[in-house]
Amino acid sequence: MTKFEYYKMAHYESKIIKNERRLKTLLKTNIMLSLDNKRLNTENIRIKEQLEILKLKNHGFVGRDRKIRTIGILCDNERYENQGILN
Repeated sequence: MTKFEYYKMAHYESKIIKNERRLKTLLKTNIMLSLDNKRLNTENIRIKEQLEILKLKNHGFVGRDRKIRTIGILCDNERYENQGILN
């Protein structure tokens, strides 16, 4: 092999190494963003449930029994049920 061919091989090897490093960095960033996204989604669901409870409290009485998986409100002697899950 000529010196030029050795130079080309070394050049391509260095490019491969740089691309591997970039790929590892991107994978780490992707993992961190995925974890943040999961945490934020969980927090968003919790906030939506709390907002739903506050809206229901504004319209009538809301009971909070942990054994019951639905939220019920009493208004004008009629019982309405919402299928939301309690925190």
